[in-house]
Amino acid sequence: MQQHIHARRPPAAAAAQRAAAVLLLLALPAAALAADAGAWRERVIYQIMIDRRGAGAAGGCGTLAGAARRFDYLGGLGVDAVWVGPVAAQCPGERFGATAYHGYWARDLYQIEPHFGCEEDLSTLVNAAHGAGFLVMLDVAANHMGDCGQLNPFSSPSHFHDCSGCDASCSIPSAAFASADLAVLEHCRLGGLPDLNQSEPFVRAKLLDWVSSLARRGRIDGLRLDAAAEMPRPFLRALSEAAGVFTLGEVWFSGLENVGLLASFAGAGGADSVLSYPLQGALRAVYGEKADMRRLLEARRAYEAAFPPQLLPLLGVFIENHDNPRFLSYQPDAQLYKNALTYVLLAEGIPIVYYGSEQGLSGGRQPPGAPSPGDGAYRQPLWEAGFVTSHPLYRHIGALARHRKEQRLWEHPQIEAHAAPDCHAFLRGRTLVVTTNAGGASPPLRCSFPLPPGAPLPFEGRLRNVLDRSAGDAVMDLGSRTVDLQITQGSPLVLAFRPPPPPRGQPGPELPAVAGKGPRGRAAAEAAGGLPLAPARRAPQAAV
Repeated sequence: MQQHIHARRPPAAAAAQRAAAVLLLLALPAAALAADAGAWRERVIYQIMIDRRGAGAAGGCGTLAGAARRFDYLGGLGVDAVWVGPVAAQCPGERFGATAYHGYWARDLYQIEPHFGCEEDLSTLVNAAHGAGFLVMLDVAANHMGDCGQLNPFSSPSHFHDCSGCDASCSIPSAAFASADLAVLEHCRLGGLPDLNQSEPFVRAKLLDWVSSLARRGRIDGLRLDAAAEMPRPFLRALSEAAGVFTLGEVWFSGLENVGLLASFAGAGGADSVLSYPLQGALRAVYGEKADMRRLLEARRAYEAAFPPQLLPLLGVFIENHDNPRFLSYQPDAQLYKNALTYVLLAEGIPIVYYGSEQGLSGGRQPPGAPSPGDGAYRQPLWEAGFVTSHPLYRHIGALARHRKEQRLWEHPQIEAHAAPDCHAFLRGRTLVVTTNAGGASPPLRCSFPLPPGAPLPFEGRLRNVLDRSAGDAVMDLGSRTVDLQITQGSPLVLAFRPPPPPRGQPGPELPAVAGKGPRGRAAAEAAGGLPLAPARRAPQAAV
């Protein structure tokens, strides 16, 4: 049976009001930062939900203006890009036991949600971000609308898919997610929400024009494409091209067996890049459930086989977000969380930090296998925890983000160095990253392994501990190329190959620059038989 959306075509007066709203949005200044894929791979993204990030002047729910006031706090955290949740006007009232505070149930694409603010407030947020040197990624939902009657600009049943092949509620059957049945995913409703028919010319044209206007006139540097797997890939590619900025698609296929399918949604086949859900599943298993750490090596090999080298540095790497329970809700060990964050921040890809991670938000701790406490539990207001710059996790994330920038790790591929059930290590340039899932209460753990062939050696065998500057240098045997480490209290180790002190009056050793113009200097590295090495460049460090 065909599903009809009961909505009337608006009269001329409403159409005029709509046009005025569009003009308000388009009146925003047009100048924008130049931010292509190369600029985004250098960034660390901080995900913001407007309603949960910064309260307005009168308190209460979060607003665009409130979110614009805390870039000093984010600068101290070491992040330099923000992913802002959708801002379109939302369906009023409650659905599924909650309001549309998250921004994914749009009723009018051309209006800003009044609870968040107005067009001027969005401009203020973008100005504040750009003024602080941040890039802005805006979340957009082009797959569906909210379920609340009259929608703008889509008002005809032909603008939406019917219910053929769907379940009794016209939604995507659970089996279609498990089997990755793309035809059903594209046609049926996601969570019961009216599913847009992007093959209908009016719908296609309006969506392409909408994202183009948002990015150009809103001075947005990138777009996160919600529910990308539920849209046809040719349309996804057209949407990315219309945006004219870097796009990151949400393709929620978990499991390493789906890495190849994930890759088909990136680059010429869809969005510019995608969120790395299969890797996230491996990270949650390894650090959250103490699964065998060799799964990380398996994940890396799967990604190297499926993705071209130029796309690996552009994948969105994360451990939690607004759709997933927070790590600390099911694994309260802070040391395991630090290990997971260390991987996210320093592995190849664009790191994404979910708001509140730096304050240890737990979303209400739940034992393994317990029912989910509801999405509100992992979308807590950040102001309830405060903006504490002395929090150990704030300091931990800040140290990792600054090291990533100082060493320009995005210029170096990730080279797997060691994988054991409870210890994993990889190299990026002259940084050795060692993580464990032993946990904070574990006895001292020995992790010993030779560096892979072609890997750089530290000067005089000394490796500086980035996360604990007070600790002495680690030492390795240069003859055997073996690193022999002892991990205490389950702590991650980030070791930088320390150069020797220069003789008095002489400059220190200069590292060779990366050859080639490609994103990672891969060809130069292979020709040299090792890794490309970049000169160390230090960015100003914000006080923590």
